Amino acid sequence: MRVFLISLEDKYGGVYLPQEKLSEGFILNGTSRTEGWKPLPVSWAKPRRQHANFEYAFCGQSYVIDGSVYVAMAQILRNSCELLPLVMEGQQNHYLLNPVVRVDCLDEERTKWRGLPGTNHSRYEIDDYHFIASRVPSIPIFLLPDRCELYTATGVTRPDREFKSIIEREGFTGLKFRSVWSESTNHESPKTVSRTSPWLALIQVAPPSRSDQMIRVLHVCLEYPC
Repeated sequence: MRVFLISLEDKYGGVYLPQEKLSEGFILNGTSRTEGWKPLPVSWAKPRRQHANFEYAFCGQSYVIDGSVYVAMAQILRNSCELLPLVMEGQQNHYLLNPVVRVDCLDEERTKWRGLPGTNHSRYEIDDYHFIASRVPSIPIFLLPDRCELYTATGVTRPDREFKSIIEREGFTGLKFRSVWSESTNHESPKTVSRTSPWLALIQVAPPSRSDQMIRVLHVCLEYPC
């Protein structure tokens, strides 16, 4: 059994939600959004860049999937996520991926955390992961309590139903998987490599007209970690 942290490749441009959604501090935090949802018009952040099957949505920690992923994986993804329709360039062919299942499977006694310098956030980032193997779920994507990072596991269900295996088999682009814990090496869990906060990195690459919006999103994330 192995647990992976899911992230997005930064060479793709991402997708913008309507400005009013960003102004509202719209963040996907494991809460259901299906009630009253209407297909939301979106636009490419950088239209000339190559687009991936999985793209970043500038509305907090959330991902956009295209029609190819929807056709191949909708049935499996719905075991732990909502697929909220979006309208891109006049067509409803993209979906906002909204993970709604939180699983309390982290071994709190052994897991080591890193704080955010200059703040009172002592549990900003996990430095050394430890999971309780019997609690690691077989669902495709899960969140941890009070966190907004996405995780997936292998070795818990059949390979043909594993999220990571399907992504690799189908050749879908845009995602990265970093192994953060293995049951067989539980006593030597890989540690997080020090890096720039993904929120700050996004602000650095955002066009000037969008930077203030990204800063507002960052403030919401720090004040109310999802």
